[in-house]
Amino acid sequence: MNTRLCGALCAGMISLGVAAYSHATPVTAFFDSTIDLSGLGGAANAPFKIEYTYDNAAPDFDPSGNQGGYEIFSGTAQIGSDSLTFGGGAIRIFNNISFPSGALDKYSFSAHSITGSVL
Repeated sequence: MNTRLCGALCAGMISLGVAAYSHATPVTAFFDSTIDLSGLGGAANAPFKIEYTYDNAAPDFDPSGNQGGYEIFSGTAQIGSDSLTFGGGAIRIFNNISFPSGALDKYSFSAHSITGSVL
């Protein structure tokens, strides 16, 4: 009986450990800047904001030299006076990309399950 109880407790602890490891650790990130929309009939210093939530424990889905990719759970974006929400997507980061004017970082953002529109 004692062996069965110990076995049941050990099995329960192992399954709790596995369940805890599989849970995401949500983190919210913000990007807040301005953009010139005067060529599109908007303001010269229009708001440009993106807020998204991701799992900071999830592995990079594109782990190569100077780039990485991370899954996004959800977020919002504002460009000028327009805004949208999205139910998921991805962000890709490219570090030290060579251009004629020197090296810079580039961020590529994609989203799905979009509600709303911009421009």
